[in-house]
Order: sequence, then structure tokens, then C-alpha cells
Amino acid sequence: MIKEVIFDFDGVLIDSFDLIRSIWDEQGKGVSAELFKDHHNGNIFEEPVVSFTEKEAQEFFAKFHKRMEDKHLFPITSQLETLGENYNLHIISSNSEKVIKKFLSATKLEKYFNEIFGKETEKSKVKKFNLIFDKFKIKPRECIFITDTLGDLLEGQKAGVRTIAVSWGFHGEKRLKKGNPDLLIHGFDELYGAVEKIKNIIKE
Repeated sequence: MIKEVIFDFDGVLIDSFDLIRSIWDEQGKGVSAELFKDHHNGNIFEEPVVSFTEKEAQEFFAKFHKRMEDKHLFPITSQLETLGENYNLHIISSNSEKVIKKFLSATKLEKYFNEIFGKETEKSKVKKFNLIFDKFKIKPRECIFITDTLGDLLEGQKAGVRTIAVSWGFHGEKRLKKGNPDLLIHGFDELYGAVEKIKNIIKE
């Protein structure tokens, strides 16, 4: 039985691909779009294509926090409303919790989410999954993780959660398939149906 639905932040809820790259350019960390995608093939803190000092990272998150706007929200509010009526929703991200909470407040989405675990909590998404398992007394297979990157799919596998890959974010279909998601979807309006499909498969 599926009880918890866990969202990645960047590339799933927020259209931040170009925003992040523009800040990297300003910081002298600019790379091609392909290398930027490669940066997210694994855990960005453990296997980075581009490395940041602690000072550079703080500067990045400060600029990101200042520049993100509600216009960066992908059109998935109605899907979140429906999912929130049936499941506990959470966010696990490599972004800053301060950034995420500001964005959720600006877009009036904070009411839909329970736990928000960003880089301040843990840099490993596997460890963040375990925090949710422990807090809600649930098994990994009772969770669905929705993400847009190969790296996250691989961490989801390590944690034992079911995964839905979305192709509107950082990685496209070909790269996402390497992570063997339970489902791969392309349209914003497919989110709730994808969660229900996995739930129904489990029942069979």
C-alpha cells in the first residue's frame, strides 16, 4: 500500500534549469548544458562534475533564494491538491530548505507538504528517505519518489522506494530510463494517475 509520496524539488516542482545555470555562469562555474546534466547523474555532493567551496555554495544559494519567483512553478498545482487529499506529501532535495520553504510560501503550496528535507538535513538522499521511514513508521515500498534525474533514481533504488521519473525536468527520457523507474511520465496532468497506477499494480 502506498502511503507517502515524496517529491524532488528542482526540475519537478520548479523550473530551475536555466536559473541555476545562469548563477553558475556568474560564479565562473559555467558549463555546457550536457555537462550540467551529467552533474546530476549521481549524488551532486558525492560525485560532482563541478565542485563548489563552502563559500561559493553559500553565494549560490543566496542568489537562488533571491531570484526564484512563483513564475518558476511548473503547472502541477491541481495535481498536488488531489495527491494531498489521498497521501502524505514530502520533499527531499539537494537544494536549501530555506529556498524550498520560501518558494512554497510564495506559491501557496506549503499546506500540501509535511516534511521538507534539504541539504541542511543530510546530503545523502538515501539517509533522508530513512528519516521519513523512521518518523512515519513505514516501509520503503510504501513510498513513491517523484524525480527528474538519473542520480535521484539511483538513490531511490538504494533506499528501496518506488520511483516515478518525469521528463519535464533536468534529464530526458533516454537518460531517465537508465535508472529503471517504475513509471516514466511526460505530462504534468499524469502525476496523480501514475501514483494510482503503481498503487493498483501493488494490489494485484
